[in-house]
Amino acid sequence: MKKIAIFTNHYYPENFKINELVEVFKEELDINLITQIPNYPLGSFYDGYSYRKNRTYESKNLNVHRLAVIPRKKNAMMLSLNYVSNATAMYLYGSFNREPVDHVYAYVTSPIFISWGALKLAKRNKVKSTLYLLDLWPASLIGALNIKNKWIIKWLNRISINIYKAFDNIVVSSNDFIEELVEFGIDESKITYIPQHANEILEEPIKIMPATERLEIVFAGNVGQAQNLDILVDAIEILKSESILDVHVTIVGDGRARKAIEDMIDKKDVREYFTFTGRVAGHEVKQHLENKHFGYVSLVDISPINKTIPAKIQSYMGYGLPILSCAPGSVNTLIDQVACGISCDEPSGMELANLIKSARNYSYADLSAMANQGIQYSKDNFDIIEISKRFIEIMKEGN
Repeated sequence: MKKIAIFTNHYYPENFKINELVEVFKEELDINLITQIPNYPLGSFYDGYSYRKNRTYESKNLNVHRLAVIPRKKNAMMLSLNYVSNATAMYLYGSFNREPVDHVYAYVTSPIFISWGALKLAKRNKVKSTLYLLDLWPASLIGALNIKNKWIIKWLNRISINIYKAFDNIVVSSNDFIEELVEFGIDESKITYIPQHANEILEEPIKIMPATERLEIVFAGNVGQAQNLDILVDAIEILKSESILDVHVTIVGDGRARKAIEDMIDKKDVREYFTFTGRVAGHEVKQHLENKHFGYVSLVDISPINKTIPAKIQSYMGYGLPILSCAPGSVNTLIDQVACGISCDEPSGMELANLIKSARNYSYADLSAMANQGIQYSKDNFDIIEISKRFIEIMKEGN
């Protein structure tokens, strides 16, 4: 059985799709998983985890190593220290761990710096390496933080390009990343598109109904700056000014921008339109999507963030929940292609308000058609078994 080292920023009990991938991988691979002590998105270590507790975990074909890091807390300084400590711990692991492996796999959300440790371990073992790229660096960081300093931008570009060139295989979660990487000078022959999987794909859509009383919208996922939830609050304020009261939004999840969003909601006096559930376990997400009419998604309209396909898209489609999108770029293109939802091309409160007003008039037949399109597309493209097979083939053969 091939032994694979997996480097990942996040792992269970944090709610990321790597959790399900590992469960499938370990049926055919012996896995060493290297991650940090869980602290996302809370900012502090989860209950039961600390520098002394639950640093390792073993089960059949899976050994988890949780490296000591500085927790991210709730401010930019601590987040930066978390990034630095995580990258340092990963690099030290890659430099000094003596257990041999046959392939190294890096599952990279932000930041990309854990890749140094993965590449170091691959080099020491003289084996191939695979990068699964979910956020395109450094442009995603530059856009999200509005970095203007040309020297910092130049430095981040150089680091990211060197990392990309060092991997033997790069797998991207969005087709639109390929063009960006080629512009960086990356050999296109080593780039493969494999989308994120759907956690579950139903035979029939979750329970939906026509919006006879009020339109139910749900947002599930990280509440961060890139999600651009400000425009949703702006849209609701416009609806309230027009005496449209039959709309309700449920926010499922947590993140660094949650307090700012809630403060904005209170300032605009639209609290009655919103419910926040906070962070929920992965297996609980489905119940929060039921009895809703649309799953909401938005992103800041900055390249390459607007070329990202957030994981919530696979969840909405796999469960048969029509999508309400204000995410110009790859997300809107996919939704229009699949006909699994409705979208607006201008990320503004007014455009979104108009879209929501039109959504109130969709019939059960309209919603069901979108739901079924999403499920069928998920079956054809987002099945975890088929996606895992493609990864395992790469990791076994080292192509």
